[in-house]
Amino acid sequence: MLAAKPDLIIMYSLAGLPDSKANYAALSKIVPTPAFDFDATDAGWRPALKKLGRVFGRTQTAERSIQTFDRRVTELRGKLAPVLARPNTALLVMFEPTSVMALGEKFSFSGTLRQLGLKLSVPAGMDANTVFKVVIPEALLTLKADRVVLLRAKTGGQLVPRNMTDTLLAQAKLPVNTYPLDPQEASTGPLTDLKRLEALAKILR
Repeated sequence: MLAAKPDLIIMYSLAGLPDSKANYAALSKIVPTPAFDFDATDAGWRPALKKLGRVFGRTQTAERSIQTFDRRVTELRGKLAPVLARPNTALLVMFEPTSVMALGEKFSFSGTLRQLGLKLSVPAGMDANTVFKVVIPEALLTLKADRVVLLRAKTGGQLVPRNMTDTLLAQAKLPVNTYPLDPQEASTGPLTDLKRLEALAKILR
């Protein structure tokens, strides 16, 4: 990377990674290195977008992008008023038929639910402030939620096939809203978040 002689390095600095601070210290001695942790605060990607707007002399463009995003979120919330009257939502992810994970507040997709005004529900015994937890399917019967958003991985054009998780969610009589998840999509960002918000607005019930 340094062989390219960059004038600027933009770094994703995830809190808790052992090499993050050391890498930042080394790189910032060479060239300016703004570093961002989108999960550090509820503000998410906004501080990064504002700072990069200043760095590249595009402050007004960055501000307009945030304002446009916020207006669209307000519009979507208005359309989802009946759903928001029952806001408790469990967020699950399925990458394969044999396992399912419950997602907590620290997972990036959970922020998308918060932006819409939904409240996260987790299985009994799970700390809501964690990132994720692999759960046995029977734990899904402990969910106290108005609905489930199921992030179902899509590979080769095919969703993970139906399995025991689907059977148990049906037994729990929870409405399931399936979001086809591309495992390669970005964790968060203005374009990613807007894509998710638009998709959720179409499927939530």
